[in-house]
Amino acid sequence: MTYEPEERLYNSKLALKILKTLTKEDKYVKEIAEDVDSTVDSVNGYLKMLRDTGMIKRSKRTQRQYYKINYEGITEFCYSHISDDAEADKRLEELEENKAKRFIEKYVRNRISEVVDMKINEFLFEQMRCDLNTTIMKHPDLEEERPDLRHLSDAISLYLNEGKGENLENLQILN
Repeated sequence: MTYEPEERLYNSKLALKILKTLTKEDKYVKEIAEDVDSTVDSVNGYLKMLRDTGMIKRSKRTQRQYYKINYEGITEFCYSHISDDAEADKRLEELEENKAKRFIEKYVRNRISEVVDMKINEFLFEQMRCDLNTTIMKHPDLEEERPDLRHLSDAISLYLNEGKGENLENLQILN
C-alpha cells in the first residue's frame, strides 16, 4: 500500500518525534537522526515532508542545514485541515479565526514536549480535542467564559468524523 506524502506524514510517529526534538533547539540532520533513533535517510524524507507542510523551517549555518520547528506553520496546517471540512468550518465561523489559531499554537507549544508514542494526527486532533473536553469538564464555568473552546472542540470532532452524518451530541463528552 502506497501513501501520499501528506498521509504518510500524518500517520507517522517518527515525524512527531522529529518535531518534538526540534522543540529543544535547532538541529542538523545527523543530530535529529540520533535523537529519534532513526537513519539519516529516513529522517531526511520526513524533514522534506515537514518542510513542505510548513511545520519546520531550514536555515544554513556554516556547512550544515539546520532545522527548527515552525509553530505558526503547525497552527496553519492544523487549522486548514479542520476548516476544510464544511461542517467543522461552520463551527469555526462562530469563533474568531485568530482566537482559534492562538489557542492551537499555544496548545502545541505547551504540549508537544510531553508527547509520547503518538502520530501527528493523534496529537494535533484527537489529543487536542480530548484535552479541550477534559479542561471544560474540570472547569464548568469555563464553557460560559470561553465558548470558543467548545466551538473548537466541536469543529475538531466534526473534522475527525469527516462529516459522516453522526450527531454532534454523540461525539461530545459533555452535553
